[in-house]
Amino acid sequence: MTTAYSREFFAGHAEGSLTSARRVLPLVRELVNPHSIADIGCGIGTWLNVWTELGISEVTGIDGSYINRDQLLVPSESFIQADLSQIADPATRPSIPHSTRASRRHRFDLAMSLEVAEHLPSSAAEHLVSFLCELAPVVLFSAAIPYQGGTEHINEKLASWWAQLFANRGYAAIDAIRPAIWHDRDVEWWYRQNTLLYASPEALAANSKLRTARERTHDGALDLIHPAHYRRLVRWAIAGGKGEGSPDALDAIQQGAPRLANQP
Repeated sequence: MTTAYSREFFAGHAEGSLTSARRVLPLVRELVNPHSIADIGCGIGTWLNVWTELGISEVTGIDGSYINRDQLLVPSESFIQADLSQIADPATRPSIPHSTRASRRHRFDLAMSLEVAEHLPSSAAEHLVSFLCELAPVVLFSAAIPYQGGTEHINEKLASWWAQLFANRGYAAIDAIRPAIWHDRDVEWWYRQNTLLYASPEALAANSKLRTARERTHDGALDLIHPAHYRRLVRWAIAGGKGEGSPDALDAIQQGAPRLANQP
């Protein structure tokens, strides 16, 4: 995660990221009401910036040396530079402050990692999930699904695959965000498709809203593809594989797909 993540890359994604965060994070606050947040793979801090807009002052972002500090949308002292592919290793991870409001067991009230895990090698996946669970009792998480495509995606996995890693650590999937934003075009489609919460038993026991949301979650229906993404793949396939898309997805396109290509 070095060469492709330039100043221009983050500048080009900032507006969509900020707009998405302003729609998503009030929903998260309603469910979790965190006072301290850590964002693993924060980029230039767009989502943390929105948390500060919502009145949360204890924010910490972690990302690599490719981040230009003069682009940060959070104070420089809130940013920790680290190699994300090794951040889960206790021997190489940076020193991370303990929030003054968090419990003794966790450093923060909420940990986040959005559209980051697919950029890390599969060998880092379990360590990343463990690290997120160590940081907070509730985790806001999204990661690219197979054939999603993107810059340096090397570990695209279905949501159920990640959910099992969280379940191995006692964290239950909560599918409360996607239903609320599924048709919201102010949110980038990859967040609408992939964003889930995960909560520890202690968090569920202490939060009736999370418990209710958990009871409404269908673990067998976590693997979704958003229509906006599906139509994108169809258009790409019909165009003969030209432009943005995923070549492996050609095998998944059926003969009736051209009808979708003319839809918005």
